[in-house]
Amino acid sequence: MKMNGAGGVLCPVCGIELHAGLASTPDHIFEEHGFRVTEGRREGYNCRVFGCMAPYNSYRSWKRHTEAVHLRNRFDFNDGGAVGLVLIDAAAHMGVQDPNQENAGVNLEAADQGNLNADIAEEDDNNFEERDLSYNSLETLPNGMKDIKHAAARMVVNMRSVAAMTRVGVQRAMHGAEQVLKVSNMTLKEEVGSYLTSINRVNTRQAQDLLRKFDNTTPFDGMKSNRGQISAIERYYHFLKPRTLPVRERLERRLGDEGVLRQVPVTSTFEYVSPIDICKLVWRKTVVNDYVTSRRPSEDGILYGYTDASQFRNHEFFQRYPNAYQLALYYDGVSTTRPLGPKEGLYELGNFSISILNMPPGINATLSGIHPVVLANVQDCKGTFEDVLYLLRDDLIRLANGVDMFLDGNFVEIRGALVAVKGDNKALHELLGYLACGARFFCRLCMITRQQLHSGEVILGERRTVEMFNNHLQEVDQNQANSSRCGLRCRTVLHDLPFFHALNNECSDLMHDGAEGVTLMLIRLCLKDLVCREEPVFDSAALNLRIAGFNFGYQNARDMPSPNFSDESLANADKVHKQKSNAGQTMTLHRALPFLLDSIGGTGIPEDHAPSQMLIVLSKIYEISSAHQIPKKMIPYLRRLLEAFHRSWYIVFPGVNPINKFHHLQHIPDNILAMGPQRQFWCFREEGKNCPIKRHITVTNNFINPCKTTMEEAQIYQARVWGTSSDDIQEELSFVSKRTVAVSTLPASSLLQSLGFAANYDVTVATAVFCNGYKFRVGEFLLCVKASDTEEKSTPHQFGKILSIICPGGTDKIWFAVEAWETCGLVERYNAYQVKLGNDQEVNGSSFLAFTMEELAVNFPTLIYGEKVKIMQISQSLKEPQLSSRGTLFQAYLNEDGVLVRTDRSSGSDAQLFHKAPCVSASFFRDTTSFEVAETSLTDPATVTPLDVLQILSQSDLGEQVIDFQNEKRYSEKHHKISIAKGIVEAFPELADTGDCPWTSWYDYATVQFSNSK
Repeated sequence: MKMNGAGGVLCPVCGIELHAGLASTPDHIFEEHGFRVTEGRREGYNCRVFGCMAPYNSYRSWKRHTEAVHLRNRFDFNDGGAVGLVLIDAAAHMGVQDPNQENAGVNLEAADQGNLNADIAEEDDNNFEERDLSYNSLETLPNGMKDIKHAAARMVVNMRSVAAMTRVGVQRAMHGAEQVLKVSNMTLKEEVGSYLTSINRVNTRQAQDLLRKFDNTTPFDGMKSNRGQISAIERYYHFLKPRTLPVRERLERRLGDEGVLRQVPVTSTFEYVSPIDICKLVWRKTVVNDYVTSRRPSEDGILYGYTDASQFRNHEFFQRYPNAYQLALYYDGVSTTRPLGPKEGLYELGNFSISILNMPPGINATLSGIHPVVLANVQDCKGTFEDVLYLLRDDLIRLANGVDMFLDGNFVEIRGALVAVKGDNKALHELLGYLACGARFFCRLCMITRQQLHSGEVILGERRTVEMFNNHLQEVDQNQANSSRCGLRCRTVLHDLPFFHALNNECSDLMHDGAEGVTLMLIRLCLKDLVCREEPVFDSAALNLRIAGFNFGYQNARDMPSPNFSDESLANADKVHKQKSNAGQTMTLHRALPFLLDSIGGTGIPEDHAPSQMLIVLSKIYEISSAHQIPKKMIPYLRRLLEAFHRSWYIVFPGVNPINKFHHLQHIPDNILAMGPQRQFWCFREEGKNCPIKRHITVTNNFINPCKTTMEEAQIYQARVWGTSSDDIQEELSFVSKRTVAVSTLPASSLLQSLGFAANYDVTVATAVFCNGYKFRVGEFLLCVKASDTEEKSTPHQFGKILSIICPGGTDKIWFAVEAWETCGLVERYNAYQVKLGNDQEVNGSSFLAFTMEELAVNFPTLIYGEKVKIMQISQSLKEPQLSSRGTLFQAYLNEDGVLVRTDRSSGSDAQLFHKAPCVSASFFRDTTSFEVAETSLTDPATVTPLDVLQILSQSDLGEQVIDFQNEKRYSEKHHKISIAKGIVEAFPELADTGDCPWTSWYDYATVQFSNSK
């Protein structure tokens, strides 16, 4: 329910202000509009506004529906409005899910946080509808019927692929499903038997055979045990069964038969899945096969992936086999029993997984694109890692030499090579044979020392070479004490691979080095400089209040920063660089911090505040480094940004030593040229893949052999996605609050009618839609047109707001009704774009010319009197209104490469490539920066000289009588009060009220409203 400036509530049907508040809304609607909003069936009621019969479950959801649909359609939209259509092909969409949705930097005013949380809560209700296309993929029996055993196995896979599901829970679900199926079959049997009896056919042989078929209600036979479930999954899916292999003998305390704890030798094991089997499993999908075989290095100067980088172009293996798989290995320690404190290390697991870089980006954006290969106890992951990685090494060597696979009646050869190893710095140093991160030579790519880092003498040290690396290893083999002179510890098992070397692992992890490192450190130092000074700009309590009340947008709802800053913790920011915040929260806070600090403390931070300017520079560095596609011509600019950031650090923070991750950022430009966009090497998705492991161990409470339990669950999840016979490996299309409405009620009704839809034609609309792992919502902003800079014309980014999501005919085509917004420019102090509605949407545009004063009073009750008069003056002065010449109607679709392509509605020809990043959340305050526009600025009250009213009134007897009543809140009922009100209206007719008493607002003090004219 909307609130006006005075605190009243507006009726969602007619828009009239209700001074009694929210409690009076149901009574007002019943008395004025003839229906009660709470009546109806137990599960909800129909809307019934303007004849709408849309069902709703709660009063809150009905209010938002009324405001968004009926009020908007009745008052806001017109045929000449800036509304367009964007077409999304759900089958071809390859959009990449971005955990950091702030990159486009739209500066927009959005709904408050309470409405945001209400939207999230409602969408998690029963309004979620998922399109089920799995029936057709069930196996068909010889009699033409679908295999019910296959459906039962699918049910088991769907349940066991969830980390929070235990085996006991699956068994109980199967038992409940059998009971439901049995009751349903018995009911159908009685009805069929009654019908056969009525036609005297119940005793025939065919009838008895038919009735006996209803007794077969045991589709889960043989699936009650874990072994039976795995057998059923192997029967209907390509399931990669993990192998359990021994590592060493260890002693554990076990309870003996006498009830006494004893030290018992136990074999330590690890779980292993071959990467060869993973590559064969992936190769079965035609969409993957076609993409890999057609991918070639780009010739347009843009880096799209590893295939376009210098390593691939100069790689001996990939020059001979360009269609080979590009494998990236990830390693991290997963703590499964964090509450145990010091003993948690005994149960920490070493998780190794593989991802394929040359896969379709839509697949690599999901967790199913990460394939676990080794899961072992972290106590066994030491030294050269040969104890747990020897099988992985042997299989990678075989894969590089080529393995044969029989597919569709032919033998195909599959090859692949390891090109990258990623993880946090601790894991990489251990796995690649370097000393710990605290060593003197801490960098894996150059020979810079810690003293040089702290002094700022050099940006990059001497580059490590293969010859230098091998000489250092020989020195370390001769004497382990030489490790401190080179930073190497041992020769890792991965160096046995023919086409991999640690020095070629030129990848930067922007999650650990950026969000969990430099970004968090710089934020704390910036806040310390503003809070812990002699005259603080603000205190930590004010900052926490702003963080708690800030609208971060729906897409960042799960990564909202915690308001946990304190003056004591910030005072120690130069020594302690950590904050209770994960990487996603830190990135969200970094992007929103310029808006949070705007006008804080009354005046805001100074424009020349150096730490804040460094945050903006770091934001620009991340925007380039984390982009999906990076033009090579941007690399010099990125180098200059990094050099400026490096020099500024030692000037702004002379007493603060930078951390190792500060130096790792300086290698980003070279790493991008060598291995492509660094976004493909950050660990956000892999860290997310660790969560099911922790969750499943906690739920099952299994700490005897957690590796076996969790690896089996992980492979069932992979089988659910990759193990089916279908080529479709994307998530099914799903909708939120899906309903059917007439074309005439939609914002883009005129455009839909021009495309062939009749005004009374019913189309399906939704509040939100899930498409390939990404959620599009009504009210969010799309980056519709990418900026272009040519010799003929330079155009900025064009943003649009989603007004409606349309699914015509229930097809896979999704249409977005988009309202085009005009880009005002980039605001440097926010590093964000400011947008506004087009000229034909402003108060001096043609949209307002048809309004009369009565329509303004009814349809815009929140406008104060002076604003209404100003609107009428502008509309009357425009005698020949001209529609905006700016084209705002457009339509587009996503092609097979995941690129949004604009089409001309009249000719249907492809016109322009769109930006790949799909959606931007309306998540920031409205920018207060003044831009040059046609209208004049608002009058500044501080510059206006006050009128000496008392002197003027004291010149007459009537004025003296007015002075006697000036301290009263309401004038007395005397003739001079009415006389003054009538005199004002007579002297200034444009200030008169409508109706029989045009001077009422000047007579009654409570209704007089003053405003600044433009």
